[in-house]
Amino acid sequence: MSTIPRITTRVTAPGTWTKRFESVRVESLAIHMPDRRVTSLEIKRKILPIYERLGIPLGTLERVTGVESRCFWRDGIAPSEAATFAARAALDRVAFDAACIQALFSCSITRDFFEPATACIVHHALGLPESAFVLDVTNGSLGFLDGLVLLSSLIESRVVRAGIVVSGEANWRTVGTCIDDIEQLALLGREVVIHSCVRS
Repeated sequence: MSTIPRITTRVTAPGTWTKRFESVRVESLAIHMPDRRVTSLEIKRKILPIYERLGIPLGTLERVTGVESRCFWRDGIAPSEAATFAARAALDRVAFDAACIQALFSCSITRDFFEPATACIVHHALGLPESAFVLDVTNGSLGFLDGLVLLSSLIESRVVRAGIVVSGEANWRTVGTCIDDIEQLALLGREVVIHSCVRS
């Protein structure tokens, strides 16, 4: 995002709040998707015994989530690496040098570490100026929208002239562990399964 006169951008946040930015525009957008795709059908097959034990109708996962498949990075890919892949592609498409980037916000749900901020790792990987304003914006699935609003506000108020908002998720370990735990619970009775899930 950058400062461009006479460009109007409207950002609508959840609820009724709407902000109109007069001097902000999106210069570039890039997405880098993982090549590992896991369908809801595959997950369902893994945890089928517990579906049957709890009396859960087949197709519930797709119906409740609306998700037929999800993509994951191979083991060893960190959130910062995933974000850097897309960020590099986005920066390659802008008309100005990456040295002009004065702010970077990482809005991922998953992080490399508790500290330092994942944004710092992406900032270093991209070789952006040391003077850049760098931080993580954490608010679940709304984090990216919050990052856009925050960066737009900084540009509108002329604190920075250009910045980048990134997000990279690497959560197969969490999902895989959850599936493994459910498979183990499949051998237990309904009451024990419910009790174990509540306690966890």
